[in-house]
Amino acid sequence: ANTIGKFASGIADSSFLSTLMALKCPLVFAPAMNCNMLEHIAVKENIKKITSWGVSIIEPDIGELACGDTGKGRMADPEIIVERINNILLKKDNN
Repeated sequence: ANTIGKFASGIADSSFLSTLMALKCPLVFAPAMNCNMLEHIAVKENIKKITSWGVSIIEPDIGELACGDTGKGRMADPEIIVERINNILLKKDNN
């Protein structure tokens, strides 16, 4: 949520965020966070904002979260992430 929020606001206060701001290649985010954070209006609006810029989002899975809660927010399976990134880079994925 923090990284997405900073990126959506144009905040580049780390080398990672500075690099994201400078990239001209396709960007893919695979967010993972607590289900309540994911459903917060600020996070939803930030995701909507960056997807309007062409950033692809790999939706998190539903399951047990690191905090012990269960819900949507678990990191997508790594194989799915790799497959989606490959599809995006090969222009087979429009999401």
